[in-house]
Amino acid sequence: MWLTPSLVGFAAVSGCGNNYRTPPPPNQPMPTISGIVPSFVASGSAAQTLTINGTNFDSSSTVTLNNTEHAATLVSSSQLTVALSASDQASAGCYSVNVNNPAPGGGASNPAGFQVRDPSSPIFVVDIDNHRVEVFNDSGNYISQFDHSFDWPTGIAIDCQHNIYVHDGNANCEVAKFDSNANFLQQFGVCLGGSAGPGVFDNVSLVATDAAGNVWVPSADFFYVQRYDGSGNFQSMFCLASPSVTSLNNCPWATPFDAQPFDIAVDTVGNVWITNPNSGIAPPLIKFDSTGKYLTTVGSWGSGDGQFGSSFALALDARGNLYATDPGNNRVQKFDSQGNYLSQFGSLGTGNGQFNGPTGIAIDANGNIYVTDPNNARVKKFDANGNYLGQFGSPGTGYGQFHGPYSVAVQ
Repeated sequence: MWLTPSLVGFAAVSGCGNNYRTPPPPNQPMPTISGIVPSFVASGSAAQTLTINGTNFDSSSTVTLNNTEHAATLVSSSQLTVALSASDQASAGCYSVNVNNPAPGGGASNPAGFQVRDPSSPIFVVDIDNHRVEVFNDSGNYISQFDHSFDWPTGIAIDCQHNIYVHDGNANCEVAKFDSNANFLQQFGVCLGGSAGPGVFDNVSLVATDAAGNVWVPSADFFYVQRYDGSGNFQSMFCLASPSVTSLNNCPWATPFDAQPFDIAVDTVGNVWITNPNSGIAPPLIKFDSTGKYLTTVGSWGSGDGQFGSSFALALDARGNLYATDPGNNRVQKFDSQGNYLSQFGSLGTGNGQFNGPTGIAIDANGNIYVTDPNNARVKKFDANGNYLGQFGSPGTGYGQFHGPYSVAVQ
């Protein structure tokens, strides 16, 4: 008996079964992380939950924190949770969080930075017209001060190893690096002597660090942002104006408008927030990804909710909320991680919780907010909801006094 071709194929498979092949499992997608909450905790915190947001999560996904694999609970394909033990939060440091999908395919996601911060870390305040940095505890008590022949120090930032970076302006245009005890280590950057470009800084802007140990230096005068490693080696740059403005043909023009970057905050996955103080050319807040790709703008100019009289400095809390000082309206405004307006605090005056041109801002391990108020010669402290807690400083040149507290940092 002859079998038709279709029956021959069936007989070969169904005879003894030795030729049957189970289809291989489909390749797992590569997971990505868009954010984690909280992005930092105070060392010594009790057990709590870490929420990871992103894409391509499933029930087989695991999480690596500080090179240790943790079991994850799947909430949805875009959210996982992980139980953080007290031991995960015992030692201050900066750690990497990755989501891992098993083979075939799969792999490790982009890293997200997770910090365990020392709640007793001191508060560093740039005292611009006294040409120094003063150090206080979280109660506002003076500890010490340091300088390095500063001409006009503007910005300050602290990395995960507690190294301190100070942007010195006016005639210096450099970033000076100090260890945690304020011992000078190195400096990098020069003023404009010919052409702008890598290694050339302006003399007015601030400075920032990220969880990966990079140092970010904006230059409002030159319309660009530069990224350096912790040793001061140039890594990359992107421009916020056309080559006709910057005169730099090899600097990627990242924005559809011209903008002058003044301060920077980098979130847990490397997105870069920038303030633009020039109301005549661009919106007040601009967001980029870690490569300098333009993502969006936030805010407009004015005095209403989410509007700015001027935009100055930035800070991010553990939930990814963005705080921006608005010296033109004598307040601090709060936005969520997507740039939606949430709240504000402050008003013009000399009383508790009032400002006269607030400039710098920083957030400590417990979520307390410190704001420099240079025209009132003091630093004010608020809780995470903007409730006034206290202040320190007074006009003068003595210990614990200020002549222009301009910016502030805490690890």
